[in-house]
Amino acid sequence: MKKTKCLAVAITLLLKMNLSIGQVITSSDSLANPKDSSYVKGVNDAKIYYYKYREASQLTLVTTILTGPLGLIPAYATATKRPSIHRLGLPEPVLMRNTNYRTGYYETAFSIKKRTVWRNFKIGIAIFVIPAYIFYAKS
Repeated sequence: MKKTKCLAVAITLLLKMNLSIGQVITSSDSLANPKDSSYVKGVNDAKIYYYKYREASQLTLVTTILTGPLGLIPAYATATKRPSIHRLGLPEPVLMRNTNYRTGYYETAFSIKKRTVWRNFKIGIAIFVIPAYIFYAKS
């Protein structure tokens, strides 16, 4: 319980200092209760309001189409970096003070970002490989 209180105080201070929550997310945040209504609200809000992952996924798609397998570099780099607090698209920033809400929102936003980045990598590889296969199959 002490760990959670210390973490909540640290995150509150970081929010006041406009730093990224991703720098302090630890395993103690996984103690949030997924059945709690604020956790579920955080998950649902992230599905609705988090949209700023598009730059990372578009960068991955374009790089993969142009360079093929080298698109793995930006894909990995962007998929493993947690979204900063400024990119979360929060409907009500005050709600982030609730640990369960914050954990639900943040984990869902990170999951959305990873999923779209890797999906765009797969699409980019397909766009890169299929024309080459067709070209070499004809010759």
